[in-house]
Amino acid sequence: AGIRPWHGVILILYLTGVILLAARLFYQAGFLIHEISKCGVRKISGMKVVVSKQIQSPFSFFSYIFLHPSQINESNLSNIIIHEKEHIRQRHGIDLFVVECLSVFQWFNPFVWFYRRSVKETHEFLADRAVIRQGIPLQNYQNLLLRFSLGQTYMGLVHTFNYSLGKKRMIMMKKSKSPNRRKWRVLFLLPVLVLLNLAFSNPFSGGSAFEYQKGTIDSHLVKGKVTAEDTNKPLPGASVIIKDTHTGTITDKNGDFSMEVEKENIMLSVSFIGYETLV
Repeated sequence: AGIRPWHGVILILYLTGVILLAARLFYQAGFLIHEISKCGVRKISGMKVVVSKQIQSPFSFFSYIFLHPSQINESNLSNIIIHEKEHIRQRHGIDLFVVECLSVFQWFNPFVWFYRRSVKETHEFLADRAVIRQGIPLQNYQNLLLRFSLGQTYMGLVHTFNYSLGKKRMIMMKKSKSPNRRKWRVLFLLPVLVLLNLAFSNPFSGGSAFEYQKGTIDSHLVKGKVTAEDTNKPLPGASVIIKDTHTGTITDKNGDFSMEVEKENIMLSVSFIGYETLV
């Protein structure tokens, strides 16, 4: 089957999104590299610190910690350094860079954005735990975070000190259990997203529509197969989401999927770039 006119429109929209997000990513990386070159690097507690007036809230970028000049004399500077040092020690910057690159090519996929947020939240939970383990009073640390809450420096490539400063993060600080299970869940999903990106690298091969077939519900376990309607070939990397929720999964290399659900009467939304969404 030939490429239909609306395929070209979708391709243009997709490439526009890729170009805009890639430009943003390069701009952010360029800005940070420029600040490192312009402001220089000083050593504080053995860490590479960049002091710049362009910075509002402290954050880390790979092996660098960025601070505003006024924060150098901060009485709780050591706590900030401990927090950002944990990000650097666990190489969280690499995780963020990979996720940001994936989101450039998978910007249309809500699952990628949920994953991106989950990665950043998990990183903050781990860094918070490192500070609290140093014996810092919890209330003092939370007050420190609140003091920086108005000075948000938003960049996808960095770990901002006060990122996601809400009830969930405050509650996690009080828990004695490690968030390692959440961390490993996030790491497990990373290769899945890589496969998802590869699956969408040739979006217009195949038919103009797809179908969901062989679907069964067994003890609240939904199983099925997604195939191209005209060729009947499996579609790996198709998004399968429970309608009106954020719960979902993606198909494997054979187009198969399975996921647990809380109830039997559900509707699935199946999407794949270059194809009409099927409900």
